[in-house]
Amino acid sequence: MYAGLGYAVVASDYAGLGTSFPNAALDMRSNALDVINAVAAARAALPQLGTSWVVAGYAQGSPVATGVAEAESEIGDPNYLGAIGISGLAEPKEFFEHVAQGPSYSMLVFLARGIKTVYPEFRVEEMLTGKAIRLYEYVSHSCVASSGQMPAASEMLKPDWENNSYVKKFFARNTLGRKPAFGPLLLISSETGTGVRSALTATAVTRLCEQKDRVLFVKYPALNESAVLGNSISEQVSWIRARFAGLSAPSNCP
Repeated sequence: MYAGLGYAVVASDYAGLGTSFPNAALDMRSNALDVINAVAAARAALPQLGTSWVVAGYAQGSPVATGVAEAESEIGDPNYLGAIGISGLAEPKEFFEHVAQGPSYSMLVFLARGIKTVYPEFRVEEMLTGKAIRLYEYVSHSCVASSGQMPAASEMLKPDWENNSYVKKFFARNTLGRKPAFGPLLLISSETGTGVRSALTATAVTRLCEQKDRVLFVKYPALNESAVLGNSISEQVSWIRARFAGLSAPSNCP
């Protein structure tokens, strides 16, 4: 869709996916830097690309897009214009406790993988049961947890897993708003479906607004996360065009 409007699209990968190299799965900072480096790599490969750019992320890519904005507060790339996050944005502790109650149990295995990469001294068996560790070993060389039947969350997680010291460190490291965002943010969320609801996103948005980030928070109350991706296209495109035109970004922070 973006390419059809004349924008070059860089679909970045994260270091280590599908290889034996450690992958910092679900770690906002690591993944955000991979995105930023992908933009530089694309320019090196195709010097004719324009210099200005925005980042957009959907679902698990939503906090990564916000992470790019926060990383750019240190880098200060004048050509970076802003970030779009579509569904999936929430405080990590609330998000993964929500995941543990839903159908996306495989994400918990990737969470353990990410924690182990960031904190090598983390003992996975203190978080995951034997059934889940078999899946954990599988994802060390795969991009998906399993094509077979997944165990229930109650069979994957050790009791009190969320209070493990390394889990808590990882959640703290991935908390949004620990540093100011560089450039404006467009955050879009849904209020139905199995994904992250607007109420969870609103908590994260409040933190961003409190530190004076420029945030436009748009809710689609009658749509699930998949429908929001398509139904918000006009919102996305108008916001992107305004950034490239140098217009002031709107905000609905209190």
